[in-house]
Amino acid sequence: AVVSTQSTGSSGINAEYGDTLTDTTMKLVVIIGALLLISVSARRGGGGGHHDRDRDDQDRHDRDRDDHDRPRPPHPPRGPMIKNPRMVKAEQGGKAMLKFAIMGGKPLDATKVSIVKMLPGGFEAESRFEFKLAELDPEDVEGRFKHVLVGKAALGNATCTDQSRYRIKYNCGKKGEEEEEIFERDVEKSGHGGRQGHFGLMVEDCPRPTREPRPDYLKRESVAKPSIRVRPVHQGQTEGKVIVDFWIYGNGALDEAAVSIVKLGRNRTEEESRFVFKLATEETNGGRYSHIMKGRAAMDDLACEDMSRYLIKYGDYASGHFSVLIVDCMEPRPTREPRPTREPRPVEKRDPGPKFWY
Repeated sequence: AVVSTQSTGSSGINAEYGDTLTDTTMKLVVIIGALLLISVSARRGGGGGHHDRDRDDQDRHDRDRDDHDRPRPPHPPRGPMIKNPRMVKAEQGGKAMLKFAIMGGKPLDATKVSIVKMLPGGFEAESRFEFKLAELDPEDVEGRFKHVLVGKAALGNATCTDQSRYRIKYNCGKKGEEEEEIFERDVEKSGHGGRQGHFGLMVEDCPRPTREPRPDYLKRESVAKPSIRVRPVHQGQTEGKVIVDFWIYGNGALDEAAVSIVKLGRNRTEEESRFVFKLATEETNGGRYSHIMKGRAAMDDLACEDMSRYLIKYGDYASGHFSVLIVDCMEPRPTREPRPTREPRPVEKRDPGPKFWY
């Protein structure tokens, strides 16, 4: 009886202790969860105060202002897409013919089509091209454009004065009209010419048109300078002689009096050199440069003071750097001492252990 009473008391104590432990654990879980929520809201700036909302509004205002001030690409010119050949050829006294197509998203007006002649300076003039137009049935048209005008243009009795640039135009009207917004422009290259409606007329046996000289206010001074080429290093001996060959390439006549060779001292200061040179200029038959000047410079009775860097100059422009090395005056390079050889590591003999006889 005593044993059974003690067993019953201990089980009651354990049950009470388990309930207390469970309540304590639940309280700890609730406290930890609340702390986690507070820390997450603090990281996200979720204080909920007026300052945070004001800061968010200010950031949004700054972003909108930046988007408004950001430069935007120009809007592509509106109008139907025009496909035509890039170049048309004709014989003198013959006929020049071409076919073209005008495509739009809504019905097209044939009376707004014209072919003009392009003049220097971006001006336009009436052309002698005559053309006919036909509208295709929208049900027979496939693709993104449902309205298409096809045309044939011809110019008879072609002469050299007809050789020029031309343009097929579709006048969309003023910007405020509704027609301004009903057409689509294909901004991708269609393979029919880089610019819409532009083409050139070439008449056989006629000189090609030459560009008019640019006006003086558009001209700028040429920044092209002659190019000087020379071998970078030349060697000699004391009381000997060194010869240096160099070339000067230019677009235009070269002035032999503008060529000089100077010695570079400390801090790249220019000094007079003892080089004596001769020059010969010739014109080229073509290529990148029109004139080439070949030079040969010599300096004899060399001394250690002549070992230095030199510079070939053409006027104020200089790019021909080279060096003269006097072998007898050059200090020998220090030789490295051989690396010490390492002694071989001693090999330790390991005890193979007891031998077993089988």
